[in-house]
Amino acid sequence: MMKQNNTWKGYSFEELRYQRALTTIKCEIEKEKINAIITNFKQNKLSVVGGANGSSLMGKMMGALDIADYSLMAFRVGRKLFSIFRNRKSR
Repeated sequence: MMKQNNTWKGYSFEELRYQRALTTIKCEIEKEKINAIITNFKQNKLSVVGGANGSSLMGKMMGALDIADYSLMAFRVGRKLFSIFRNRKSR
């Protein structure tokens, strides 16, 4: 049989109040973090194409690509365009 440890008697009312207050404070801190993230996102709206300051979505995407990615994209687009024009010419 297992030996039971009966030394823990539970929380007192003061300790329960403290734990409840601590949990409430943690929840409020997380809410503030989420609100700050949302506010930051709303203030820094990403434009899709424009923006001289480099904050456009397209600018950030293009900045993350290297030469191999550009060449692969060009090959795929060229192949699609070639097949479209070839199909139109054969009709």
